[in-house]
Amino acid sequence: MRTISIRRPLMTLFIGMMLAGCAALERTPDGVETDATQQAQGLYNWLTQLVGDYESARQWQPDSSSGTESPITRLQFVRQDRGTVLMTQQTGPTPARQFLWVFGTPRPNTLTEPLSGQFITLGPDGQMRGQCPLRVSALADGLVAETIPDQCRFETEQGQMGLLKELAFDGQRVIIADQLVDLDSGQDVGSARLLETWRSMRFTGWAGRLDGADHWRLARPIVVDSRQSGIEPLDAAGMDLGLSLQLDYYQPRDSTAPLLRLRLDSENSDGEITTTQVWADKDATEIGLSLPAVQVGLTRQP
Repeated sequence: MRTISIRRPLMTLFIGMMLAGCAALERTPDGVETDATQQAQGLYNWLTQLVGDYESARQWQPDSSSGTESPITRLQFVRQDRGTVLMTQQTGPTPARQFLWVFGTPRPNTLTEPLSGQFITLGPDGQMRGQCPLRVSALADGLVAETIPDQCRFETEQGQMGLLKELAFDGQRVIIADQLVDLDSGQDVGSARLLETWRSMRFTGWAGRLDGADHWRLARPIVVDSRQSGIEPLDAAGMDLGLSLQLDYYQPRDSTAPLLRLRLDSENSDGEITTTQVWADKDATEIGLSLPAVQVGLTRQP
């Protein structure tokens, strides 16, 4: 995975790759049709991979009134047709918003130009509210699409502004960035908003709890999905183990990379809740814990 480099005015993946890719597209006339076909296939391969669910990492909010963790922002990408993807975005309990990313088919006479497309905002009724042209690059290392600010205008309290909105995808991570631009001066207005998300996770495995001196009650198999708020495993008799398991991404303070976190809430006979947390690399294929009275083992699923 490449690091993010600064680009005016947003942070973008693959900028060196994009420049190298444009140069590589300068072919002899005999290869033009083949290159257009390859570009189209590359674009559609990335769109196929993009389909799915993604989520941001939780972060501690020390300045909030209760010192809580930040809510998760979730993205879902659904393929509408070969070149159109519906994106649903939701943060915590707030209403979901929907957008269309429409990607055009490469044409032989535009091989040295960026691919084009449309970014479309949808209202709660699913009807189009606005659209902006896109510049698109689909190359070996990833997919990048961005609006053109002077062609993506809308009214604000400060007057008409341009929007530079960008999507970058490298196979596992989706980054969405937004920057307002003053159309008269061409200068950025405020700071760019950056949303970094990773593909949602699904783990399967087992959980056990000690009952008495030497009897273990087991729940097997169990499925823990990061898109869920948590699960409460049941043993073979259908009885609650008194446990709650939850998976998410968590970004520690002063860290640029998130971790995979397994959270266990266990309830004792007096109704008291004890919370235990386990961390692993965000790409870990296994995670679990072993306590005197509770054990959990989970394996990542494709």
